[in-house]
Amino acid sequence: MYFRALSRLVPDPDAFRQAPPRVPMVWRMPAAPLTGLLSLNDVDRLLGDGVLRQGMVRVVQDGQIVPPRRYTYADRPIESAFAEVVRAEAIGELLRQGATVVFDALYRTWRPVGDVCRRLGHEAGIPVRAGAYLTPAGSQGFAHHYDPVSVLIVQTEGSKRWQVHEPVVPDPSVRRPWRPEALDDTDWDRLRNGVPTLETTLRAGDVLWIPRGWVHNAFALDEPSLHITFDFGLHTPQSIAENLVRRLDASAEMRRELPWGLAQRPELLAEVVDEVIGQLTGALEAVDRTAFVEELTKTMRRTFPEPVRAPVGSGLMGQVGPDTPLVTVTEAVSGVDRLPDGGARLHLADDVIALDASQTRAFIPRWEADCALPWRALDLMPELDEGGSVRLVSKLLRAGVVRPHT
Repeated sequence: MYFRALSRLVPDPDAFRQAPPRVPMVWRMPAAPLTGLLSLNDVDRLLGDGVLRQGMVRVVQDGQIVPPRRYTYADRPIESAFAEVVRAEAIGELLRQGATVVFDALYRTWRPVGDVCRRLGHEAGIPVRAGAYLTPAGSQGFAHHYDPVSVLIVQTEGSKRWQVHEPVVPDPSVRRPWRPEALDDTDWDRLRNGVPTLETTLRAGDVLWIPRGWVHNAFALDEPSLHITFDFGLHTPQSIAENLVRRLDASAEMRRELPWGLAQRPELLAEVVDEVIGQLTGALEAVDRTAFVEELTKTMRRTFPEPVRAPVGSGLMGQVGPDTPLVTVTEAVSGVDRLPDGGARLHLADDVIALDASQTRAFIPRWEADCALPWRALDLMPELDEGGSVRLVSKLLRAGVVRPHT
């Protein structure tokens, strides 16, 4: 596998993929490939173009979430369709007051970051999403907290001081988010007065790895700070178990109503618990593991970001010829099923593309090669004739599996 994205973020991408570090790490990477992902000018464009809406942006001031009405058109006399649009001038004023602006789901609103997320997901084998954090000089957005997923933090402009402490909750789940009130005095004394496991200043091009559950806080220094946080998806035994239990909804026996008054009759509740454990054990032993794995695979594939499409350029207007230069978007395909008749199914996050035997022989080796060099429809010959090659390329282009070479 070619680590085109991970190699920009970590010095040894193969080792990182095989065994992500269990402790926080800092890497001083070449700045240019990373600073180009998102700049302050890019943030101005995002805000100024009016594409951002409530839910895509959060603002934090003095440790509190700022109500969206303070930076959208919700309280302004404007067409209702624009009520949730983020107002650039309001964001600017909040930044001048020391607030931090969080750009959630940046992988959907800013193409360069989205492209990296899709590629990272392919290389890591789990979905990767991203957001960005803009903090004015001398300010702090979020105080001590942990994330239920592991993250790579990429500094693109300015500088930020980070402190990272050992977990207070080992391997927290998404259902166990950070709750400061749940920490005892000993935990807080360690976080506030103890020596961090890692303390570092990130500058443009630096990358910080924070494993899931490690407590961290950060503050901008004498210049505004802009960084991207890449979140690495999470699969646990618990998540697979939950999928197994959901299959029991098909059992009428497991859906039956239990007797009333169980809370008042612990001895009866104990009998019911034993009965349910027995039923659960029997139901799990009867699970068709092959069918369950196939179903779970499809579910997991749908968690990856969908490919980039160009519905006008490659849909209404696109004319693909036999000599049109193309590039394979390997990461657009989350999996390939080989069929007994020699054909294949390409699984995208939101679609499935069927290939017959000749199309499979022509295209799948090219997809498996994961080569960034351009090619043409004619290169699919002799497995396909010229017309068949162009038709297949057009189909893949509309799906986002190939794109024009520029």
